[in-house]
Amino acid sequence: MLYTTALSKMELSNHAPHAWTESFKRFLSAMDHNANDLLLRALRYTTPFIIINSKTGWVDYTCKKYMPETWKTLQKEKIKVVSAKEQFQNSHLKNDNEWKKLAFVDITRQIPRDSTLNLIVIGDSSAEHEAGEHLSK
Repeated sequence: MLYTTALSKMELSNHAPHAWTESFKRFLSAMDHNANDLLLRALRYTTPFIIINSKTGWVDYTCKKYMPETWKTLQKEKIKVVSAKEQFQNSHLKNDNEWKKLAFVDITRQIPRDSTLNLIVIGDSSAEHEAGEHLSK
């Protein structure tokens, strides 16, 4: 949920919240609002899943700390968060892009065959986009 690849280059990784600039606080607030809005819209039509390459608990921790509006929706709606890393790191694949592809495929197996898959991929690394492209083949 939190674009840690991009944010690691910004203030988030370098300072405690009390040291953030006002513009950075506004940026995080807008990101929180937009992510929450996207989840609420998705919930009107489908069951969203969040697939990550970090450890289980990372989305909960970062959203609770930096995106409280989104965190409340995740909790209330019980949105499933899947750690591709924890699910597939012990497989023969050692590449996190491959873990994410497998996690995407695994999620599609949970969708009834007579349903239509609507896939929206959002992420700041190539792993998400490659996994989405892999499903379209």
